[in-house]
Amino acid sequence: MNCISGLGRDGTDGKFTYIWQDNIMQVIFHVVTLMPTTESDAKCNNKKKNIGNDFVTIVYNESGQEYNIQTVKGQFSYGCVIVEPLEHGVSQITVKMRDELRDHVSYQESKIVCDQNAAMLARQ
Repeated sequence: MNCISGLGRDGTDGKFTYIWQDNIMQVIFHVVTLMPTTESDAKCNNKKKNIGNDFVTIVYNESGQEYNIQTVKGQFSYGCVIVEPLEHGVSQITVKMRDELRDHVSYQESKIVCDQNAAMLARQ
């Protein structure tokens, strides 16, 4: 995982973000906790405009409660990959998607994988 400077050219989206890339693809992450919150944007609309335009959201859910896919709404949001840490160095990966896409996703059951493989599966 690499860091790159700023999302927007004006810096209003933060000082840096994370990317992952290999020979075939590149993933740029909108990390909400790295984006600035300003007094003039108390409802975090600037953060929401970035996240709401993503096709897929990856959520690290350590709350112990089921994640509601409607938590992050967006016009282009087709699916959500939920990573939930479990005990003994494993995580559960669950893919939730819009109803109209369910027939096109080959695996809809949650998968339990070791933590070192969780990031790879979440990206796939």
